[in-house]
Amino acid sequence: MVINKKIQLIGIVVVSVFTVCGHCKKSVNCRNNLYAFNIGIIGNPNLNSININDTIWIEINESTTLLDDLSGRMSDFSGAENLGSVIGFGEIISSTQIRDAANDFKYKLIYGTETSNVNPLRFREYLYTEISGRYRFKLGIVPQKTGVYRFTVSDAANVYKKKFDCHYANFHLDFKNTDQHFYLFPGGAGTPPGGGSYYFKVK
Repeated sequence: MVINKKIQLIGIVVVSVFTVCGHCKKSVNCRNNLYAFNIGIIGNPNLNSININDTIWIEINESTTLLDDLSGRMSDFSGAENLGSVIGFGEIISSTQIRDAANDFKYKLIYGTETSNVNPLRFREYLYTEISGRYRFKLGIVPQKTGVYRFTVSDAANVYKKKFDCHYANFHLDFKNTDQHFYLFPGGAGTPPGGGSYYFKVK
């Protein structure tokens, strides 16, 4: 599992080097300004079943100074311009059929800013808020229909700073201290924890 994550991280960084450097001034060495960070997500209440009009909270509360996986050093990445995630919502019909379900929920946004996206039937997209040296995001998801659902919080790639040219970072997001209820997906039992997916049943 750790090896696979390292391989994925290296692949993301390699792609980002070529993507990012195409936008930088020739005098700037973009390769020296790339970072790779990890952010934890918490889901509450950590229940596999909830009722219509109950609320699941997704929360991120992370310091702006983070461990850079590439250098092994702590790095200040405050002032990020475009740090956020796309959250995809689906109703699990079968192992091969997942229905777009973003409109099956109401939303309570406490920290963060909603932005537009290309497919509002499936996605909601948000930017995180920087407060007192921390990146904050808190969203309440309120189901309006019964069913088995999944939402997935995306990683954030090519995040750049407001005040510097060519300082870019990739942020990998993982649920921490949260049961992600993978067994609610057909064949999903035994899936190792981690990543941004969370499954739940609405009664």
